[in-house]
Amino acid sequence: VYNEVVPEILNLSLDRFANFVVQKLIERARPSMILVIASQLKRHILDLAENAYGTRVLQKLLEKLPDDLR
Repeated sequence: VYNEVVPEILNLSLDRFANFVVQKLIERARPSMILVIASQLKRHILDLAENAYGTRVLQKLLEKLPDDLR
């Protein structure tokens, strides 16, 4: 699932229903996977923050990131 989701992570994060899949993936991801997801989304922080669904994904990601990367 991880390999299928990561290439489309931004679109899924902004989707009304798919954002829940991304949030669950982030909750259960290993630290190395979290870093890959963060690197995919780092250029789109404003897009995520301004979107009602993306902001939930962003919040979940921030909860899981190591303190030094927040």
